[in-house]
Amino acid sequence: MLQNGTFDALLDNGAQIILSPLTPGSTNAVTVTNPITGATAAGTATMTSDGNFFYATDRWLGFTEFYFGGVPVNQSFYAGNLPAQITAFQVQPDGALAAGSQAQTIPFLPSNFGGTMPNASVSNLYLATGVNSPFGSNASSNFVSPKLLQASLAVNGQGANQTSALVVTTGNFFTYTGTGMVAAAGPVRGTVMLNATSPPVHIGSGIATVPDGNGNNLFGGNTLSGFVLDQNQYDFNGTYVPSTASAAQFGATTVNYAFNQPVCGGSGFLDSGIS
Repeated sequence: MLQNGTFDALLDNGAQIILSPLTPGSTNAVTVTNPITGATAAGTATMTSDGNFFYATDRWLGFTEFYFGGVPVNQSFYAGNLPAQITAFQVQPDGALAAGSQAQTIPFLPSNFGGTMPNASVSNLYLATGVNSPFGSNASSNFVSPKLLQASLAVNGQGANQTSALVVTTGNFFTYTGTGMVAAAGPVRGTVMLNATSPPVHIGSGIATVPDGNGNNLFGGNTLSGFVLDQNQYDFNGTYVPSTASAAQFGATTVNYAFNQPVCGGSGFLDSGIS
């Protein structure tokens, strides 16, 4: 339940948490409370200006916890009355992939493989819709499926001390037959140079929108304000496949990891990031 700036949730393990205060259009400090034990944890939360989507992170017992929620997108939004347009969203940092006080600077990367490189140029996540096409429907062969695209680039230093990273993400929206809900999926591909003399690191992952407890993937009420992307994926048959992202360097052990990247925008979102 999300009401009056307070998020109240019952977790799968039976624990209850209360998170507040959530303030539309801003990023602010929050407190997460277990009302049964009285234990508290400090965190940071961001809420879209329309108050229809939020995400938050905290540190509890040495672990980084991630929360999100909001008002599901109305079914009328999916009906196909959208114009042909490109809407800009912003991919927000994953708090669990920070390096101490250094926040993640490149989406979809962990800190030990370029995720906190300085001087990163991070594009918006662009969402393109076709004129009068149903948003995510699989019912007609004539519709234009909504597409997404995002890219990041960082180059630092010169000569043997140079480091660099390039990551590109694409995807499309569709109706997942397992739940009947609209979801998004696609690939992440990238290359990272940790220095000029070591082999490049290949980044490979899927992306998938993360559902809430009721199967909703997209939030914003009458429009699309936010959603979350993780490293899971859907196969070519539209089947959901739990997966991990990988950072593979020639001659070294492949490292698997996960991410939760909030995506916000579309309806006057205050892009203040997460601290």
